[in-house]
Amino acid sequence: MSSSWPVENFTEPSDVFRWPTSLLKVVEPDRLLRCRIRHEHRRHCLANGRVFASPASGDRAEAIRQYHVCAQLLANELGIEPSGETKSLLEDIRARGDSSRPWPVNRATPSSASSAPALSDRPSIAVLPFDNLTDDPEQEYFADGMTEDITTGLSRFPSLFVISRNSSFSYKGRSPDVRDVARDLGVRYVLDGSVRKSGEQIRITAQLVEANSGKQIWAERYDRRLGDIFSLQDEITAAIIAAIAPEIDEAERMLARRRPPENLDVWSRYQLGLTAAYMTTKEALESAVVQLDEVNALDPNFAPAFAYGVVARLRLMRHFTGFDDELVEQAHDKARSGIAVDPRNPDFLMSLCRVYLELAQYELAIAKAEEALSLNPNSAAANFLLGYSLSRSGRPEDAITYLDRAILLSPRDIDIGGFCGVKGVALFHLGRYQESAHWGQRSISSPNPRPIAFLYLMGALMKLERTKEAAAMIPTLMRAKPELTLSEMREKIVHDYGRLGEAVEILFAALCDLALPK
Repeated sequence: MSSSWPVENFTEPSDVFRWPTSLLKVVEPDRLLRCRIRHEHRRHCLANGRVFASPASGDRAEAIRQYHVCAQLLANELGIEPSGETKSLLEDIRARGDSSRPWPVNRATPSSASSAPALSDRPSIAVLPFDNLTDDPEQEYFADGMTEDITTGLSRFPSLFVISRNSSFSYKGRSPDVRDVARDLGVRYVLDGSVRKSGEQIRITAQLVEANSGKQIWAERYDRRLGDIFSLQDEITAAIIAAIAPEIDEAERMLARRRPPENLDVWSRYQLGLTAAYMTTKEALESAVVQLDEVNALDPNFAPAFAYGVVARLRLMRHFTGFDDELVEQAHDKARSGIAVDPRNPDFLMSLCRVYLELAQYELAIAKAEEALSLNPNSAAANFLLGYSLSRSGRPEDAITYLDRAILLSPRDIDIGGFCGVKGVALFHLGRYQESAHWGQRSISSPNPRPIAFLYLMGALMKLERTKEAAAMIPTLMRAKPELTLSEMREKIVHDYGRLGEAVEILFAALCDLALPK
């Protein structure tokens, strides 16, 4: 909470006030409500679900958005809804787009703007009720249940702001223009869909729309046989959640790249840093470290930049600098700082997992990955990290399950090359060379492939006596990493997979017959 808005200004229910709709903006609802929740003697104020506001530059859509921020926080923190009075005020705001009626305002005014990034700059989504295109009431329940489950599942992604179920269901039975929905709810993306039954077949369609432009950025159709309705609902829900979260991430990165530097807000700067963090070049990773640190300097409470500041440092170390105590310590500090801001954010648990992997503390790494996965089972990154941790710890067979799920959940992931490469490594260690070669090929076909993926693919091909194919990859590998030597790569791979010593020796015995720098 900004010092210019002391919580003590609002200590009694009588402090609730109304404001002109054209000048309405809720002040930092997340910080204000959480702060109040920590003070037991003020809980009676929250129990009424009051929305605290201040006169500031703003608009009707922003006012409505901020109402939903507070409503979601009240539901999450206290399990309650806003009061009837507040709901009535919301309807008044929706009905009136002007400030012709003079409403009294609180006399306190902010002396400076909050340093926190405005919620309007974050990716936000409303999941509209799926239409039941049959007369079967059972499909109505199916469609409604799927809508609720998608809303719940998306809310587990810390980077997304998801409009509550109650607000989205106000559109049930209607066919609104998505741009009107975006304006009314203050969101950037809208997901809608339909359910149609024919005999024993059911078809679910879904589309994700960037609301301001009306552009469809993702759509999918799912045809299934009816069976266990709840299992089917779970399957389709998980597929939709897993598909659209990365699509929103990619849309946000594209939006950030289109903005001129002078118009970049904290969220856009973060997106540019995130893009650089997943480019496997030394210059990009060094740039990512700088950009993400700048985001934290601009907003010390912007949690995701801590998490990916860890990723950028560790990727820089793994792919270019070699083990570096200073980088590891910086990464560890970043992860701890993030946990301090948001202890239940899966991204920070995954950051700690990555640090523990570099320190070869595999049991701790596995525990943190499992904890992150429990918070967001549909996170491809959490599934991948658990699989990677298991593989590094000497359990490649156990790793395959989680690596497969990561690939299934996010086949277009920004790090899909890493997903496929780690699976190829695990399969090589299991002696399944044909499969290892397949996944290795997929890995090196992705943007910015890792040298380790080339080596394991070449090793698998040598074990399959496909020597010419293996040798043909050497020029590509050396162009990507001219300084590579087998002795350097042996050191790195032994560090990563030391518990699988025999399998590592098989790899380098196979590579010895190739004309690679020793």
